[in-house]
Amino acid sequence: MHAAIRRALQPGATCRLMSVDIPAHPTKKPYPIGPDPKTWAGPWRTVTDPEEIAQHVCAANARQYNQAQTSPFCSGPLFHYLGYCANAQGSKDLITGRLPPQEVLSGLFPETINICKTLASYSKTTPSPNK
Repeated sequence: MHAAIRRALQPGATCRLMSVDIPAHPTKKPYPIGPDPKTWAGPWRTVTDPEEIAQHVCAANARQYNQAQTSPFCSGPLFHYLGYCANAQGSKDLITGRLPPQEVLSGLFPETINICKTLASYSKTTPSPNK
């Protein structure tokens, strides 16, 4: 949203990440080699070198993007039913309104089943592009 507003107010202006703050620690490497920024209680330092910024941003992204790896959609029966890239027949069935079979649903938490039901219900409320 901020980028869209900036583009509207300042057409042609570029927006780049110019600095990041990291723990001021003798080890300048990103976590897990360096200290964990989430638990760091010491002083911070600002990094402005583009190479070092990239290292820290990539390390943070890897941690955040891997948080879902143990979720029901990324492991276990539901993951195998939907497919690695949501390209299995189960994914197609879900978006056309069919829930996974009972053997898949039986091992899921009620909240996960509700997410599946919500995803399946969109087929009934969202017009198909082919109609």
